Formats: sequence, structure tokens, C-alpha cells
Amino acid sequence: MNKSAYLGESSIQIILDQLVKEGMEIDTTGIPWMNQLEDIRKNYEKKDGFVRSEHEDGSIFDACFKDKKPHGVIRKMNGLGDLEFYGCIAYGKLLGVCWKSVPGGGFMISSNVVFSGPGTIYLYPDCRLGFSGTFKDCLLVSGLLIEVTGFESDERLQGSIIRPVTSTISNQEYKMDISSSELFSSFPLLAEPYESIFVEVGESRIPGAGQGLFAKVDIAFGTVIGFYNGHKVAAEHDFDTTSPYRISLDKDIDLDIPEHLTNLDRYQATLGHKVCHSFDPNSNTDLFLHPRFGLIRCIVTIKNIEAGSEVTINYSYDMTTAPDWYRIAWAKHQKNVRGLPDWRMAMLKSGINIFEK
Repeated sequence: MNKSAYLGESSIQIILDQLVKEGMEIDTTGIPWMNQLEDIRKNYEKKDGFVRSEHEDGSIFDACFKDKKPHGVIRKMNGLGDLEFYGCIAYGKLLGVCWKSVPGGGFMISSNVVFSGPGTIYLYPDCRLGFSGTFKDCLLVSGLLIEVTGFESDERLQGSIIRPVTSTISNQEYKMDISSSELFSSFPLLAEPYESIFVEVGESRIPGAGQGLFAKVDIAFGTVIGFYNGHKVAAEHDFDTTSPYRISLDKDIDLDIPEHLTNLDRYQATLGHKVCHSFDPNSNTDLFLHPRFGLIRCIVTIKNIEAGSEVTINYSYDMTTAPDWYRIAWAKHQKNVRGLPDWRMAMLKSGINIFEK
């Protein structure tokens, strides 16, 4: 059951009234969730003022109304706490820019509520680096790399909606590069600029692991530091018969990198496939909506990491279908944490016997 509360007219509404009278230009792009706003308005008796609508799934919709039209700051958050919309509406039409968060911690800033078209900005989770250009459905059609040098706001709106002040870092053009069955990457050697701040590839310190991923700087826990792009293929659980670089995107889809593209001289647009496994990892993976690669996985720290340290994650294979190397590593790990006398005995006690074929 939805719950709404009327909180009275806000000062921002009074300011908006004056701006409209002064003839301030307002973007006339339609609001796609206008019907939802109207449903919220009907939940309380007053025709003007601020109302908060809270839903059973934890989502929150804050809206202001004037003469039965949205008029003021509008905020929409989903049940996970993600910001789906934050902007200022004057008599039902967008004024200035609006914001939304995207999976993984990035932000979109646009002068229209569908976050598409030219002049749109994407910011990485650090809110310092991003892209400015033309977007479609939060994906980069074409744009340039930017850095945020500050934020500005319209003082007449009491600083309620801010806009990033940016400068262009280079003239290198970036475009969406979504993997398909026909083409893995159109720009395989164009490095991911945000990732390049945090990590680099080197020889892993784990015996027999090959290359690994290392921190270039001191990194705080909870930081997105890298990305794992790949072909989207049906989920596969027999890891001994598939690519060792395969990782789960969700319960139905895996990400996989073709074997011939695992070397850096052929592919370095993302480096997440170089991260090695540990049962005591300092990082984990999460979903990330990337402006170039679409919905992929990111690597996020779960501990503070010092510069020069190796980045590791737990591959979290199902023990019944995990490759032999993983089961052996697990048994050795159990010996260390439980004080078991022998890793072979640990595997037998767990009902796992890799010696009988």
C-alpha cells in the first residue's frame, strides 16, 4: 500500500513562479512518468504543495505541485536507493538539468528527462572523470573524455540543482562498443580511462597464475577500480570445458573473452579479466552500466589496498562443477583456516575426490 504525506508549499515553488513570470526559457521535453505524478497528486486532498509517496518496495517519489501540475524539485528513488530522477520542474516542464544514477555508481546529467541526445554528461563513480557528448539510453553514441573542475548552480534556485563544470582532457573520440557474436570490440586497444587511474597488469604473485592485476595507487575500500567486458553467452557451469576467463553476469548470462584476445597486445579496452582468484580477496565484482560497453561487471574493493598490491577476487565457483585447480586451492585454504592436517584429507572429508576418474 502506498503512503503519501502533504508537506505544504516549498520556497522553491515561489522562486519558480517568479522565474516563469520573468520569461525564463524552459525545456519542453515531455515527462515520461507524468501519469505517475498525477496518481501521486490524487493521493492527497490539497492541489498545491509538496508530497512524498512511499511504496512497499521501498521506492520514494517526492513531488511538488502548483495548479495540479508538477512545480518544484522532483526526486524519484527506487527500492535499492538508486536515484532514478532528480530535477526541477516548472509547471510540468523541466527547468535546467536533471540527474540520475546508473548501476555501478555512475551518474547521467542531461537537459532532458530521457537522458539522450547531444550535450549529455556521464560521470564515473568518482564524479571527477566522465564523458560529454551524444547519448542514447545512457549509452555513448559519440563523445570526449572530460574532467570535472567544479560545480555551478542557479542561485535563484537556491542551489537545489547543480551542474558540473568540465574541461576536455583530449580530442580522442569515444563511442559505444557493445560486444556481439560477430565482433567482440571495435576499439580493442583503446584503454578504459577511469580504470587506467587505478590498476595495471603485471606478473601475478600467485604461483602458476600468469598475469594479474595490481593497484597503481592507494585505494580505499568501496571503490570501483576496473571493468570486466565480454561476450554475453548463456550461463555455463561446467568450467572445465569452457574458457577460464568466463564470469557470471547474472543467473542466465555469462561474460566470456575469446582466448585470442586475452593478451594485452590484442585487447586492453578493459582489464578485469586479468584479476586472479583468492579465498581471501581484497575485491569483489558487481553490475555496472558502462557508457561504452553496456551492462557488464566491475571490480570493486572490499578492503583498503596499498599501491603495488595485487588485486584479487573470489571466483566463487560451485564446488560440484568447479575446475580441479579451484578445488585443490579450496582444500589448501581449508587446511590453513581450519588447521586440517592434509589438503587431500580435507577434500575427502567434503565428499570431493578428484583422484578417481
